Amino acid sequence: KLRPGVREFLQAMSSRYVLYIFSMGEEDYVGDVRRRLDPEGELFSDERVACRRHLVKRSGQKHLHFPSHTSSLQSSHTVILDDRWDVWEDEKARSGGDLMVLKAR
Repeated sequence: KLRPGVREFLQAMSSRYVLYIFSMGEEDYVGDVRRRLDPEGELFSDERVACRRHLVKRSGQKHLHFPSHTSSLQSSHTVILDDRWDVWEDEKARSGGDLMVLKAR
């Protein structure tokens, strides 16, 4: 079940930002989330969706990397919503403090 207004929020954000989906879930789960959030396929193209198998993880920390990108995403243009902000500490340090991580509930 989606939270009220989530599609409208994503649509509004997509006019200002490039949206990505990343989940520690398996590929089928991420596909289901994508279809629920974006049933028309307008917000999240294939190259902007990643799952557990795409994760670059070092020392229990998450790092910004999507399979379609030859390098990491630019952290100065990135806001991450995650239920755990602590797993992004290394990436925040690497970005020089440019990366914004918000705790999602």
